[in-house]
Amino acid sequence: MPRKKRLDIIHRWEGNPVVNLEDLSFQALDICNAGAVKIVDTYLLLITIESLMGHKSLYVARSTDGHYFEVDDKPFIKPSADKAYKKYEEIGVMDGRITPFEDTYYITYIVESNHGFRIGLAKTD
Repeated sequence: MPRKKRLDIIHRWEGNPVVNLEDLSFQALDICNAGAVKIVDTYLLLITIESLMGHKSLYVARSTDGHYFEVDDKPFIKPSADKAYKKYEEIGVMDGRITPFEDTYYITYIVESNHGFRIGLAKTD
C-alpha cells in the first residue's frame, strides 16, 4: 500500500527567534518560553526574562504582524512582595501561558523558590 504524502501545515519562520536579548531596552541574563495569544489585531507574547540579579518575571511583547515584537520595559507579572506569596516566588515567575475564555483571559505560570516549583494562576477583570 503506498504511503500517503505528508502535508506539513506548520512551518518554522526563518526569522526566529522573534525576540532575543538584543531587542530589549534593558539588560537581562536570559529570555525564553513565550505564551502567545492574538487579541483582535495584536499578537501578545508572555516572555520569561531573567534579570541581572537572577530573578525571573513575565513581560508582555506586542506585534501587529506576529513577527516583529516590542517588549514592555516593566514586568507584567513579577515575584510577589506580599508576605503570603513571597516565600514561594523568591526566585521568580516564568513560563506563562494565556487562554481566552468568554470575556476573560486566564494566565497560568510557574513560580519558583527554595521550596520548589508551584503553579500560579492570574486572570483579567
